[in-house]
Amino acid sequence: MSHRQSKYLRNVTAMIVDSNPFSRRILRTILHAFGCKSWMECADAAEALKILRHSTPDILFTELHMAPLNGNELIQFIRKDENPSIHFMPVIVVSAYSEIYRVVEARDCGANEFLIKPYSAASLLGRIREVIERPRPFVRLPSYFGPDRRRRSSPTPRGVRRRSTDLKD
Repeated sequence: MSHRQSKYLRNVTAMIVDSNPFSRRILRTILHAFGCKSWMECADAAEALKILRHSTPDILFTELHMAPLNGNELIQFIRKDENPSIHFMPVIVVSAYSEIYRVVEARDCGANEFLIKPYSAASLLGRIREVIERPRPFVRLPSYFGPDRRRRSSPTPRGVRRRSTDLKD
């Protein structure tokens, strides 16, 4: 690890939400190695929501499989929160539940990134860099609020332009 990486998160406060204490410790240890000195740990999503009423971390890491609320429900509560610092908070799902439907479901709830356990420090740093250095814009739709679900900018479509903004007088 480079000296720059060891100080990368020195001004970041993280929240780790996972029912497994060993998983929380691994994540905390890696974050500390990247310079993170401030973090909160929660054993479940309900506890996290209580803390979020009076604390605002810079980034949140959550497992999906928890009770009484799961990680996706936590993300939905965050995206519906009236407080902009909570509402727009980057959320990285860190989970062993890696089936594609679970990844899509987390994305559709408003997760910024998804990381599959077991993971390396480098892959964790990559996801963190995505949300810090290349954040996706947030979009508001009738049934969704969260980071733009499209990762790549699409080339200009070919064919007839039909949008009113494409039409010229």
